[in-house]
Amino acid sequence: MAYDHLIIGAGIAGSLLAIQLIRRERSVAVVRDPDRPGATRIAAGLMNPITGRRYAPAWQLPRFLPYALQTYTDLQREFNTTFFHDEPILRLFQDDQDRMAWEQRRKEPAVQSFARQIEGSEWNEIPGDATFGGVLFRGGGFLQTGAMLDCLHRAIGNHGVLIEGRFEHDSVRVVEGDDLRLSDLSASVTFCEGLGVERNPYFSTLPFEFSQGDILTVRIESFPDRCLVCRGINLVPAGDATFRAGASYDWSSRDPAPTVRGRRWIETRLRGFLRTPFEVIDHAAGVRVNTRRRHPVAGLHPEHPACTILNGLGSKGVLYAPECARQLANLLVDGTPVYEPLDPKMHRPR
Repeated sequence: MAYDHLIIGAGIAGSLLAIQLIRRERSVAVVRDPDRPGATRIAAGLMNPITGRRYAPAWQLPRFLPYALQTYTDLQREFNTTFFHDEPILRLFQDDQDRMAWEQRRKEPAVQSFARQIEGSEWNEIPGDATFGGVLFRGGGFLQTGAMLDCLHRAIGNHGVLIEGRFEHDSVRVVEGDDLRLSDLSASVTFCEGLGVERNPYFSTLPFEFSQGDILTVRIESFPDRCLVCRGINLVPAGDATFRAGASYDWSSRDPAPTVRGRRWIETRLRGFLRTPFEVIDHAAGVRVNTRRRHPVAGLHPEHPACTILNGLGSKGVLYAPECARQLANLLVDGTPVYEPLDPKMHRPR
């Protein structure tokens, strides 16, 4: 059977793209490799509008944040469940230098609109070391990525085809009319494969960078269940007194296997600010895919218009994926150009 669109990868990017295309009444097949679950499912799912040691707004935040929030609200209504939580994020300063970096940023309008100073008796309720102070960021929250993917995959299976198996790039070949063919499936092909892009011959010149990251699931009794804390690492609620803690960064590794070094790094930082013991109950890892410009890439292959890509979401997939998927769907269905900085041709080849 032929499909209009073949999507390689069933993480947050590929799954949201599939739903966008299905809503536009296009036939879709999605390839999911059960042996390579990808970074989405293990991610803590934090969506923080203000990030980094310099307290900078996420890239093109006004463009991406409203649509991300609307997408998750709509999907929750459609699936009659909850997987996005719009909780404030408590950022505890690590030291005086960290606090001074915030002081230099806090009056900027683009930052100020998302921040609220902690006042008075609120300091007594801070669940961690607040020696150097802190700030609350609003407008973001966290996504239970696994729960959302389960809903999206059921919808894809009901309205399209979800193929379980490993995808090999040499099974795709260019045929007459710039179409692409995978076995007996004739379709346009979109690569949303995360780490798999390192083996992709069609986009091998794009300047992708990779970072391995460990993440722990920890149990912390007597800790606020809805509290999101950032202090060198992120601590994100996972339900039943458990939290996702991490993630580490190793820019020298593309191995998605958990590491002892990463676990120790996270545990050390947890002990640095928690006032209560914790128990590690799970340890996972994955590999983030970034671009040199630190923002996603989405659009057409410069030579084969039936071949497209959506990748390079880095650690901000929850923020960027919905709008990127919408723009790519508009391109595939209506021919509407994507936002120019996303276009592969705007990313200088390595």
